[in-house]
Amino acid sequence: MGEIEIKDSIKTYLIGVGGWVLLILFNVSFDFIAYRQLYWPQYFKLTAYIIIAVIVGKIYFKYRA
Repeated sequence: MGEIEIKDSIKTYLIGVGGWVLLILFNVSFDFIAYRQLYWPQYFKLTAYIIIAVIVGKIYFKYRA
């Protein structure tokens, strides 16, 4: 029950990276269209929040079982 297959792990990783790329591209395109300017600190902060959420989620689900 505690075993994770490699295929599932890779699939989950690729879905997560794809979601991150789509989110960043959406933010970049929206900022460029709406404001004609890119806000790089905002993208780095968003990436940091996503990484923190992933770490907290991994810890939570690891000890939940």
